[in-house]
Amino acid sequence: MFKCTIKTDLLKTFLEAAQLMGLAVPLNFQPDKIICDTIDATNTEFFSGVVYTESMELDQPEIVMLELGRTIDVLAKAGGKDSITTLTRVDGGVQLEVNRIKYIIRQSVEERHIPKLPPFNHPLHFNLETSGYVNSINAISAQSTNDKKKAIYIIFSDNQFILQDRVDDPITVTWEADELSILKQDSSDIQRCVISLDYLKESSAVLKIFDTISINMKTDSPFIIKGESDKIKLGFIIAPRIES
Repeated sequence: MFKCTIKTDLLKTFLEAAQLMGLAVPLNFQPDKIICDTIDATNTEFFSGVVYTESMELDQPEIVMLELGRTIDVLAKAGGKDSITTLTRVDGGVQLEVNRIKYIIRQSVEERHIPKLPPFNHPLHFNLETSGYVNSINAISAQSTNDKKKAIYIIFSDNQFILQDRVDDPITVTWEADELSILKQDSSDIQRCVISLDYLKESSAVLKIFDTISINMKTDSPFIIKGESDKIKLGFIIAPRIES
């Protein structure tokens, strides 16, 4: 059994990110945090997140598969600025309480195998400002009308980071070296992959809470994008499209 308190806005963002993988998500309750590691139904995108609680009473760590249902809507409408949500383990699920409103998040009967991913050792790791990245993804996605345009080129070349849609008259967004914080660059080779625009747009919608995001790249390998603060960490690993 457990009972914890957590900032409502952080919990809402955390669950919004987890729900991108499906309506039922595994929440791992630990002494000072809640962890979620899950994958979407197509095994294309993996989410790993951590949100830290304000308080936690916990008999022992517990993983509960929950059907989020109306949870995010309840948090959005019942929560206010600086509000705190209480989560309590009850029979059949977890009770959410915020500003006197109570809602039971039902436990799911779904059994989902969450694969253990191998460690990635991508040759390129850098940070960039989140707002510019999010605005660029939104601008490119606004022009998407067919399948070809629903995936974009992501390129790192000559110390430039580039996003480009795949049409004859493409939108290209470029970050110069002085706009990036390069943390690791083991190779001078061009790093290039094709990534689904839908996944990038969905993840950017929750990563926008961070001032900066972190990107790991390797040609034709999973694209890794993360954001973190002292209270919440959100990360997405997106499989590339491999095209001849």
